[in-house]
Amino acid sequence: MLHVHHLPNQAPDEHLVLLLRRHPFIILGEIVKYTLIASLPFFVRFVLEQRASDFFEQGEFVVVSMFLFLAFELFIWLLLYRAFIDYYLDVWIVTNKRIINIEQIDLFHRRFSEQKLFRVQDVSSVQKGIMATLFDYGNVSVQSAAEQARFEFEQIPHPNDVARRINELIEHNKHVNPKNHERVDGG
Repeated sequence: MLHVHHLPNQAPDEHLVLLLRRHPFIILGEIVKYTLIASLPFFVRFVLEQRASDFFEQGEFVVVSMFLFLAFELFIWLLLYRAFIDYYLDVWIVTNKRIINIEQIDLFHRRFSEQKLFRVQDVSSVQKGIMATLFDYGNVSVQSAAEQARFEFEQIPHPNDVARRINELIEHNKHVNPKNHERVDGG
C-alpha cells in the first residue's frame, strides 16, 4: 500500500507536490457499464416470461438458469472489482525533484518507474472528446531523454493545470540545481 508521507526512495529534502489518479468520472463510467451488463439477465428473463411462461415451470431449467445467472453476475462483479483496482492503484506522483509513475498492469503485475525533473524535456496535455472537455480530464505526457522516454498520466483531472505545474517545478529546479541541467543539455 502506498503511504503519501513516505515515498519510495525519498530524499531528505523532497516533498510531495501532486498526487494524481484518474478522474472519478472514469470509474463512474465503469460502474454504469457493468451495472447495465449485470441487468441483462433480468431483462432476458422478463422477455422470456412474457413469450414462453411455461418454459420456466420445468424444474431442471430453473436450476440451470439460476446457476448460469449467478455465475454471470459473479463474473460481472469480478470485472468491476478489477476495473476499480486498476483505477485506484494507478497513481502518478510529482515531487519537487522527480515524477513517479505507479501503474497496475494486471491483478498481480505492477510497474514502478520514476524520472528526475532535471531530465524532463517536454510536458504537454491533451483533452480529447466532449466528455473530457466537459468534465475537465485528459492526458499529460512528460517527455525525457532517459531510458523511459515518455510518461503518460492518463485521464487525470485538470490536465492543463498539471502540465503547467510540472513546467513550473522544472523551471524552479533549473534555478536551484543549474549543474544538473547543464549535464543533461550537454554543457
